[in-house]
Amino acid sequence: MRKLALVWLFMVSGGVGLLAEPPEQGVLKPVLMPGADFVMVGNAQAIRGTPIQKDLKSFLETQRQKYGAGNASSPLSLIDDLRERLGLREGALKSFVFAIDLDDMNEQGTTPFEQLNILFGFELQAPLDLDRITTAIEHMNREQPHAIAVRHETYAGVPCLVLTDKAGDQSRPVQQIHLALIAGNQALLLGSQKGLRQALDRLADDQMADLSEALRAVRAAAGRAHVQMLLVPTASMRANLKKQAQDVTSKGNFLLAKSLELLSGMAGSCLSFTAAETLEMALTLAMQDAGSAQALKLFVDTVVMSMGKFALAAAVGPSLPMLQTFKTGLNDKAMIFSLALSRQDLEQFRTLRNRKAVSQASPSAP
Repeated sequence: MRKLALVWLFMVSGGVGLLAEPPEQGVLKPVLMPGADFVMVGNAQAIRGTPIQKDLKSFLETQRQKYGAGNASSPLSLIDDLRERLGLREGALKSFVFAIDLDDMNEQGTTPFEQLNILFGFELQAPLDLDRITTAIEHMNREQPHAIAVRHETYAGVPCLVLTDKAGDQSRPVQQIHLALIAGNQALLLGSQKGLRQALDRLADDQMADLSEALRAVRAAAGRAHVQMLLVPTASMRANLKKQAQDVTSKGNFLLAKSLELLSGMAGSCLSFTAAETLEMALTLAMQDAGSAQALKLFVDTVVMSMGKFALAAAVGPSLPMLQTFKTGLNDKAMIFSLALSRQDLEQFRTLRNRKAVSQASPSAP
């Protein structure tokens, strides 16, 4: 999830919006692999310049300067450094696609990155080239404590770079990343060797994959948005939800158990973001039938909404505008939970973070 948060930061600074053509149907179509269970897509245009985009950018930059700038080897600092060296400033991103086949991941979620079928794709406003990337990394290596080894190779006729952690620290989640440029050097692909090579094979053979029928159905239930995270649960996820349902049943929490049982049969989910004056967020859970959607809505209304509102009110304050935007709805077989983030919410979150920082810095009372 931390990696996805970093991707979201990249998109916020570059701008994401609605386009006539879904990003996975354009130059980034090779990113989609057959069997992808989780896909994230975003289009770059409409969000750029919206009031909430400017507010989010200001908020995130303030947080980074106050709490993240001191760690030069943090992931966010490294990404910022590389972006600056490559000249990828605001407006550089046109569209974004991320895809992964979760069947390759073990139940513990500890499968090495290199063994996953995983790929990111970024469509850029202007061409990039591998030499610029290599030069930027070489400059970073002279200044950063964790050096990256760069190797050039060619696969399926496409020049590629292989980036390897020279320290060989096995505790780090990603040891090696493979990347390539396609579409006249205006589309950057990066991921595991398996993810990149299969994408280049699809491109060379003109054998592109599409969103699965299940993912398309979830997207249809969710409607259009600037950013969408689409998921179809794997058999392992469903089995885990059923086990959790059995566990809470034994503890007498029958309402939660029923909801977990319903989720184990979920057709899919979509987390959506749309920006204007506020950032509208919606979680769509597509169920097998309308009755299941209604039952899940009842649980969210009676338990999740009340607990969520109470927790936020206790942490930030009862005047948080977001609390008034929580709502649920039904769309045929789907249950939808939504809320809106405003500038006023960000100001209150900033105040809370500053207050905590001051508290942590103050000496404890004797």
